[in-house]
Amino acid sequence: MQIKNWKLRRPKLLLLALLFLLPFTAWAQKEPIPVSQAFQLSATAKNDETIVVRWKIAKGHYLYRDRLRFKILKPRNVNLGQPLLPTGITRTSPEIGKYQVYRNTVWVSIPVIASGKPDILLQVNYQGCS
Repeated sequence: MQIKNWKLRRPKLLLLALLFLLPFTAWAQKEPIPVSQAFQLSATAKNDETIVVRWKIAKGHYLYRDRLRFKILKPRNVNLGQPLLPTGITRTSPEIGKYQVYRNTVWVSIPVIASGKPDILLQVNYQGCS
């Protein structure tokens, strides 16, 4: 008799336990991290003719390869060559088709076309997602 009662109570106890734990699972979901932490950006001069831009990309995030843009703000007599973008991971979406992304870490080398060794102010635009 007690075994039958236990079998009848077990689904109710499981349901009660799930209802009790449900608020804690919602609380445990993480807030999005700031962009500066998700996509840690740095740029250095490899030599007088090359800038290397590096992203350290947080776990669960990625950068869109075709959304990377580079522009010299100062001085105006300096130009950039074609950035050397590494091959990314190919993904497919019904909305936009095939595209490439970067995960973890990515380095982009950018040729600098300048005379002399000017101090450069580089603008970097990018788009990523989680």
